[in-house]
Amino acid sequence: MDDNLYAPPRSRVADFAPSGSVSLYSPRQIYTAAFLSGPFAGACFLSRNFHFFKGWRSWLKVVGVSLAWLALTLMVWSAAWILTARLLPNLLPK
Repeated sequence: MDDNLYAPPRSRVADFAPSGSVSLYSPRQIYTAAFLSGPFAGACFLSRNFHFFKGWRSWLKVVGVSLAWLALTLMVWSAAWILTARLLPNLLPK
């Protein structure tokens, strides 16, 4: 009997890994999402990777979610600009 706790296992580790249809986003997909719409979208994809831990995901979903976050970000900034222009007109350049 081998009592060495630091020895590698004799069986293949892949034999114990669960099989399923869940996949991961690639680093390039996460970078694209963060570049297009900001760090929050990239963080969302990273959290999904840590949640599932297996394979690759669709580029269409990455670009779609990124563009949705970009639209939301632009709406928030536009609303802030309009509100600032109406409520505090002396702060903005003319």
